[in-house]
Amino acid sequence: MNRELIYDLDFLNSLFDSGRRQIAESIGVTAAQYSIFMLISDRQGETGVSVTTVAQLLHVSGPFITTQSKALVKKNLVEKVPNPDDGRSTLLRLTRFGDQAVEKLRPYLEALDEKVFGNFSRREFDALRHGVNFLIDNWDEAERVLPRPKRVR
Repeated sequence: MNRELIYDLDFLNSLFDSGRRQIAESIGVTAAQYSIFMLISDRQGETGVSVTTVAQLLHVSGPFITTQSKALVKKNLVEKVPNPDDGRSTLLRLTRFGDQAVEKLRPYLEALDEKVFGNFSRREFDALRHGVNFLIDNWDEAERVLPRPKRVR
């Protein structure tokens, strides 16, 4: 029974990846850059969001976010601004062009959310989110039982 859930989650992941790639291509970025871009849009507030926060929320490393955000800066979708609370660091926020890209995507994202999550009650959605976070939190421990790769001599 657990295997069937894993197969379903793997298939669901491939569906989400395919959709994310398609949306990303529509604004000229990679799927990873799109995830970073949208997270910045969601979390930037008035001043911006730190690389550390973006990395934590996407479950990736800070250096990965730094590298990918440089590409978003080059595409004029994101800018780096001084952190008003810590002069040693910078924050990421969308440029005006980035805001326009989000507005262009909004109708598609809202329609997609409605099709995927629209039949969930608030309680069901919260339970799903809790279950997914539970699986993520358990992964570090679960990963320890995986076989070790063979070394090539």
